[in-house]
Amino acid sequence: QQRRLATRSSLADRTADYVTEHRWSILGYTWLAGISGSVYHLYRQKGMTWTQKVVQARMYAQAITIIGILSTAAIASLSSQADNKHVQHNSAALEAAL
Repeated sequence: QQRRLATRSSLADRTADYVTEHRWSILGYTWLAGISGSVYHLYRQKGMTWTQKVVQARMYAQAITIIGILSTAAIASLSSQADNKHVQHNSAALEAAL
């Protein structure tokens, strides 16, 4: 893994690799930040009961997590497409050499 990170030089490639390898911890922290932020925001509002606030905070955190899942899936897909293109290029060169 470290060798692959060293061979890819651009910041976008390194970021895509990091997100792909640490996808679940990123999503967990995203959910935690979403639920914490929404509980804090809703705690300051006086017009709802505590139960309504908890349900609303869960819905906000769920939406943030779904956006995070879609984002990490898109990044992983783009990263794997770039890797597959490179592998196909190498396999074509190998076939030509044989």
